[in-house]
Amino acid sequence: MQQEKADIILLPGDIMDDDIAAYTAENMKPHLAKLRAPLGVYATLGNHDYFINPQAITRAIEDAGITVLHDQAIPINRQFWLIGRPDNLDSHRLPTADLVRKTNPAQPVILIDHRPDHVAEHARLPIDLQVSGHVHNGQIFPANFIAQTIYRPLSYGYQAIGNGHFIVTSGYGFWGIPFRLGSQSEVWIIEVRGK
Repeated sequence: MQQEKADIILLPGDIMDDDIAAYTAENMKPHLAKLRAPLGVYATLGNHDYFINPQAITRAIEDAGITVLHDQAIPINRQFWLIGRPDNLDSHRLPTADLVRKTNPAQPVILIDHRPDHVAEHARLPIDLQVSGHVHNGQIFPANFIAQTIYRPLSYGYQAIGNGHFIVTSGYGFWGIPFRLGSQSEVWIIEVRGK
């Protein structure tokens, strides 16, 4: 990220798996704390962050200097709005439309939403860019075909749909079996240009 000189860093969930035990044992805080950007580093919680102790995971992420957005819409540098939505395991999370109403739709709106399961709905809202993860692009072939069936219209990659632009990353890590087949670990560098 330092080499890319990113203006802002967005982490769309599944930062840790279940709890902070491995994070603490491997002394990962100094590594996570290296993520820095002029406009900030922001995260939302994914389903794996929610399984056992989301409060401890939130504290650990924030202790590393990263802002965790939980059903929040915040202005960034008076230029655009950033909305962070927790995973749908949070049964009390707000509808996206309610969060969008907290923004100024005359300015660009970026949404971090862990799962890409409401893309069709979000494409009808004044959201300019949505960044999601969760799916790992199936992680192990042929699960990518299953993911494509479940997460329509977009389970991986980039697509302009309706009013917005949508990106679903396969993520940097993995789940369960510690390898990938037919998918890759990745970090997306997104260049946003105004009209």
